[in-house]
Amino acid sequence: MQAGDFQDRRSNLLRDSVRYRWYIIVVAALIGVGLGVALVFLKPASFSSSTTVILNPISGNPYTPSSESDTIEMLETEAVTVTSQDTASAVIDQLNLDITSEELRRQTTAIVPANTQALEITYTSTNRSITVEVVDALARNFLRERQRLAEQSIAATTESLETQLTDAEDLFNEADKAGADSVAAGYQADIFDRRSQLAAARALPTDPGRVLTPGLAPEQSGARHLLTFALAGLFVGALTGLAVALWRERRADFVRSAEDLADYDFAAPVSVINGPELGETALRHLRMRLAQRVDSHGVVALVGVSPGTALPVSALVARSLAASGTSVALIDGTGTEAGHADPLGYDDKVGLSEALADPSADVPLGHWISDNFTYLPAGANARATVGHLVGNRARTIIHSLAERHGVTLVACVATDRVEGEALAQLTDGAIVLVEPHRTSHFDLGVVLHAMSALELRLLGVLVVPATS
Repeated sequence: MQAGDFQDRRSNLLRDSVRYRWYIIVVAALIGVGLGVALVFLKPASFSSSTTVILNPISGNPYTPSSESDTIEMLETEAVTVTSQDTASAVIDQLNLDITSEELRRQTTAIVPANTQALEITYTSTNRSITVEVVDALARNFLRERQRLAEQSIAATTESLETQLTDAEDLFNEADKAGADSVAAGYQADIFDRRSQLAAARALPTDPGRVLTPGLAPEQSGARHLLTFALAGLFVGALTGLAVALWRERRADFVRSAEDLADYDFAAPVSVINGPELGETALRHLRMRLAQRVDSHGVVALVGVSPGTALPVSALVARSLAASGTSVALIDGTGTEAGHADPLGYDDKVGLSEALADPSADVPLGHWISDNFTYLPAGANARATVGHLVGNRARTIIHSLAERHGVTLVACVATDRVEGEALAQLTDGAIVLVEPHRTSHFDLGVVLHAMSALELRLLGVLVVPATS
């Protein structure tokens, strides 16, 4: 059996993380909400407004009736010219916008809806109040620019044809005066062609199209935008907090309740102490277990996995057994623990360490606490006498007390420590004390492994209330 075998014996890790590390999840969720709200102010919401423009094919523009190009290609070319320099400058001047033509182009998109000869123009801005004005101004100025280009093209064509017509008429008059009838007839036919072309040019349409659907004001989505980011931050923060809580809980690896010990398959039963004294049921079970597994005048080690657990619980068990009529002696073997405190108030009394330090002294009888209850405290020099625990003197002291009492309890530190191992070896078996929220599965595994190596009998496991 390896100590590490006990590390992964955890069920309900998610439940314990939520139950005991909930504050991490709450704090992370609140931080997530705060970051989400902050992001709203750092990155304001964008508002869009769109308008649809029907285009007519006219001269001087990409979409023209005289072109042999594909209609879709011509319309897509028109979409590119929506934000031409002239159109963008006109919109900026009309609305007195505090942006450049390049910024206006970046914020504007124009697409050709499927199976139409129309353009859908969309303007996006963080300023909700101007989106409709800008998109409508873009549509108007775009159509106006198309009309200007058509009129300019027609004017240039008309001027060219009028010049050609004037030249043809002059040549006809000269030929007619010279009596060159055949030459004059050719110029006369040319005059008819020029007049026909001129009439056709003057009849070309200049209607650029019309606005089919004007821009609509975008919804006021400020509150919804804020709520969306806050909820997203809450969700991400809560997940992050849960991940941290799971990590912390897995790292701490605490025993949270008696149910957590089910995976250990203890041969000895597990009992739970609820409250400041052993209940009648727990006391009866303890006495039955001791009677079955420990001979009369037996010695039982109560091994505390967590520091500061063994002595208070041993005193509780001793008092409960004494009150039920069992003669009990309690020996404090936890004097080497950091911050050791005697719950019975015998810190300054002569005890185990003094008896170990002087082999020639009489074996102490212990201090009378109450009827059926005798107590041998740790003494004042517990750390200095640790080495004496492995000698015959320690065995003599413990078994001398055991001969006078029905059962002797020895409060021990964890058996992976030298003093805990030495004292446990002088007993008939051990009861392991597990304190929820303080005892880790790893430490429990280490203690059980050490007991297995010592071939020390496990008499039971007590799940005890918190001592601090």
